[in-house]
Amino acid sequence: WDMVYRPTLDAAAALADGVHDHDYGGDAVKMPANYELVTAYGVTAHGKWLFNYNTETASAADPQAFTELTDQAARAADRLKFNWTARKLLHALRFVPDKARSFAWFGAGGPWWSDGGEGVVMTLLRNLRGRLIQVVNPDPSVYVVAAIDGTDPLNPRPADMPQRRELVVAVFNDHASERTIELAIDAPPAAAFSGAILRRVDFPDGVPTLREESRNAEGARDLLNLTVGPRAVVCVTYPLEGEIDLQTRARITQHFSADLLRSVRKSAPLETTIDIPADRLAAPKRAVLRFAAERLAEAEGEVSVNGRRYVLPRCPTPDNAPMVRELPIDPSGLRPRNALVFTAVGESGYLLCTSSLIVESE
Repeated sequence: WDMVYRPTLDAAAALADGVHDHDYGGDAVKMPANYELVTAYGVTAHGKWLFNYNTETASAADPQAFTELTDQAARAADRLKFNWTARKLLHALRFVPDKARSFAWFGAGGPWWSDGGEGVVMTLLRNLRGRLIQVVNPDPSVYVVAAIDGTDPLNPRPADMPQRRELVVAVFNDHASERTIELAIDAPPAAAFSGAILRRVDFPDGVPTLREESRNAEGARDLLNLTVGPRAVVCVTYPLEGEIDLQTRARITQHFSADLLRSVRKSAPLETTIDIPADRLAAPKRAVLRFAAERLAEAEGEVSVNGRRYVLPRCPTPDNAPMVRELPIDPSGLRPRNALVFTAVGESGYLLCTSSLIVESE
């Protein structure tokens, strides 16, 4: 960052659209923290929202190391590829859809791609496209993403897909154990559901296999209980009837601190400010402190927002692999200029890569 990326962005600020990356192997959810840093720096240093473009990505099956996989090894690799790809996509859509502009996998026949691994993910999530729909979800380790497709004449559905409008909801359970998830899914205003299609992936003999079933769903709301295994995905498709009102119902904005990549220790707290335009505070519904950190243990960090203290969620990471975390806060305590103080309990402390306030209003 200090030797390459920041000097390059400073020199090319008037021309740069963002930063590109290659992401091979490692933790599938590590990159969004870097994306937060790039965008936060662009906004606070240059008044410009910088995007992030992945131009090569794949999980950890290196064709130079495994030139001829046995059938058993290939099945194991496919399961790893499926989990890695699904986790990467749905985590990014949950946290950074406004910052990540592309992920590039190379097509069938290439050494990094497998129809039985990445290909199954792309088939499962093929109709998760179009306009994103707001999701309210209190569990940060369950990624729920919803979108409505079939309404954009500039992005028509492929000819081999049903020519209709659909609301699609994808759920990824990133816990190490099974979760039962209760979903209340609302149709867009003026529209109604005409059934539902559930798609899951099982692993008979270790092979990712797509399974599909239909269920009844009518009217403007569906209540759905899903049992989702660890690191598993469920995708639900709702064909829509009637008109669809696409008027924006919620406005969500993010406001960054200019203090980036700062160490926080017991003897050295970090004091920073985050400004929010006054009109965003007229009727806030929800507010979240989003930050990216490294090496933050359980109950090791606290933050004071305008004098109100909160315990930071744990973020234990290896060096150079920050992760994104979110902390709901009381929106009534926000001001046009917000004073934040990050503190550490232990002397070893943690690295605070970015911090921001996200405000939602109607």
